Amino acid sequence: MTRSHTLLLTGVLMHAATAQVLDQSQAVPPYGTYSHDRYVGDAFGSMLDTVGTGLTWNISAIGWTADAPVTYTVMDAAANPFAALAPTANATLIESTPGQGDLHWFYRNTPTELESVGVVVDIPGFPATLEPDCPGLLLTYPAPLGTLVLPGLAGCNMDIDAVERKVLASGTLQTPSGTYPDMVLIRTTICGLDPGGKGETLCDHRYEWYKLDNLLKPLLIVFLVDQEWGTAILLTPTGFLAVEEIAEASSLTIHPNPAIDRLIVEHRSGLLLGEVALYAPDGRLLLSEQTTADRLVLDVQDLAPGLYSVSRTAKEKRLVVRFVKE
Repeated sequence: MTRSHTLLLTGVLMHAATAQVLDQSQAVPPYGTYSHDRYVGDAFGSMLDTVGTGLTWNISAIGWTADAPVTYTVMDAAANPFAALAPTANATLIESTPGQGDLHWFYRNTPTELESVGVVVDIPGFPATLEPDCPGLLLTYPAPLGTLVLPGLAGCNMDIDAVERKVLASGTLQTPSGTYPDMVLIRTTICGLDPGGKGETLCDHRYEWYKLDNLLKPLLIVFLVDQEWGTAILLTPTGFLAVEEIAEASSLTIHPNPAIDRLIVEHRSGLLLGEVALYAPDGRLLLSEQTTADRLVLDVQDLAPGLYSVSRTAKEKRLVVRFVKE
């Protein structure tokens, strides 16, 4: 369930005239596993179409409804179990949602282009086939702000008049989970005839904020559907900490790391831990315990080797750290 929130997106400030240029080195984040919580809230009226650098988008006043924890893994496409379905891809992002299966996003990354090849939906009992990502992400390097980039439309079978993808601006995104610098805003517009039969052409817009070193997964998505603001989705990955969160996150410690049989979770400042939760590599909740202590010992000896996450929630603030089980 989502809650209604109204906010005028303000604070769009320009501090520099030099155009930011996206290059090949900013396409794919380091290989590894990351996790996040997905927050869903009613979208908001906004001013999003400014082109420039040094902008600030402030949505920190919005409240969000937490959804299931999600894990995503970035790897070489050749190591993906469905690599044969996307022979032209060389990078993969696997998104795992508890109870909903996995999405395997395939990308072709070259010194001049980043292209989304397609996605494989991995659900038990259903055949796995590569479906086009429509409209797919296709960036040609270099891609200066304010310029249009072509979307990938092969195999979309969409009844549309026009599609436009534009790299709009770079700057800082202020969210309820913290402040994220070095963001880039990409807008996708799809126009077509009104499905209601009025003969009018309607345009839907999708605004996506990406971290400059991770153009595979947007941090924030806002939908403008037929001039009505739709759902907004905010992703807050671990390892993607806000500037003001870094000091606080470092106060939550876990050891030993890697762990073999037990894991100690404690707060450096002696604050109460509150709710401590343990998540599997695929995002499943393995344990949730409420404590009034500043130190908790978890039994992890029966866990399979892999990368796990531990969260601590107190006073509506959630911190997440990861550890390796050997």
